[in-house]
Amino acid sequence: MIYRILRHEWIHILLDENNLRSNNWKYNEGLVSYFEFYLDKNLNDLEEVLKAEEYGFNKKYFSKAIIFRELLKNVSGRKKIRKIKEFLNLK
Repeated sequence: MIYRILRHEWIHILLDENNLRSNNWKYNEGLVSYFEFYLDKNLNDLEEVLKAEEYGFNKKYFSKAIIFRELLKNVSGRKKIRKIKEFLNLK
């Protein structure tokens, strides 16, 4: 459990260091959740996790992660960063 929490926070730090932070916390958490599922190679499980989730906060994270999954589908490499920045209206 502690590993998952630390990894989650580490992803936040990496995104912050790369100026990938939205003013909307839901999208920040959704992007972190997207990367967590990406690293675990289970992006296709997001809908199941969303349906099973009982807490409203987590539902928001997973629904935003699904948006990022669809946005980044068929996008490779550094183009993902550009696509994320465009979506979040970052420069």
